[in-house]
Amino acid sequence: MSMNRRRWAVRVVTALLAAAAVPVVAGGAAQAAVSGLHLFETSVTVSANGQQTVAVNCPYSGWTAVSGGWHVSSGNYLNSLVIHQSWPWSGGWGFTIANKASVQQQVTLRITCVRDFVDTISVVRSASVTIQPGASGAATATCPSGTKILGGGYSLNSPNGVTLSSAPWTGPHRWVGIFRNNGTTTVAYTYAVCGKAVTHYLNSVTTTINPGKEGVSNAGCFQEYVSGGGWSHSFTAYSPLRQAFSYTNKTWRNTVKAPPSSSIQITTYAICIGLA
Repeated sequence: MSMNRRRWAVRVVTALLAAAAVPVVAGGAAQAAVSGLHLFETSVTVSANGQQTVAVNCPYSGWTAVSGGWHVSSGNYLNSLVIHQSWPWSGGWGFTIANKASVQQQVTLRITCVRDFVDTISVVRSASVTIQPGASGAATATCPSGTKILGGGYSLNSPNGVTLSSAPWTGPHRWVGIFRNNGTTTVAYTYAVCGKAVTHYLNSVTTTINPGKEGVSNAGCFQEYVSGGGWSHSFTAYSPLRQAFSYTNKTWRNTVKAPPSSSIQITTYAICIGLA
């Protein structure tokens, strides 16, 4: 695809997503909570045997990214593409992508942006966890009192590992990451994006994917909107997530391909919020 055609495709996708955006609603005391939500995406190409860090920013001034995710097209080199960092970055969202294949690969990155007129969206980073080769470790970031988890992310400072869990939790509101290190000693963090919403709850769905098959795991909301989502699985030697993103403004989707010899069980999480 030529550069002009690719830019045209991105503009078309962005326009379609903008049509699905939830408009800002102004009004009195209700302004003290999230009042608008918008999905925004772009695509990047990672060179063969390369690594790239990408920042994706909300297209509107005054909006803040609360979650980020990705979509990778199916292909022979799927397992060679690793998103080992997905984290809040200066009001936008950052991704570090490693491509271990001998050909370039394209990734679509999608972020969820929210508008909060009064209360500031806050980001909390966990303490670092050092993970030795062949071991697993966990990191937890906890929201300040009076705020709720809107989204979260992680940083595994090596492409030679697997993020087993990157998921929301309540009681207290926090983001939990569990990591498996299949390389040299590495460090991991998690990030909680915290704020206020008039309604807030988690929905989760557990799905089993049969050996050698690719399956979709969706967790959605009822009348509310998805501000973020995540996953949890226990397959320590395989990175199976082809999709992990807000598929619509009411659904978080994980798409998983199981290896030939083993099934995968994955739990998908959606953070559901009401708008002021």
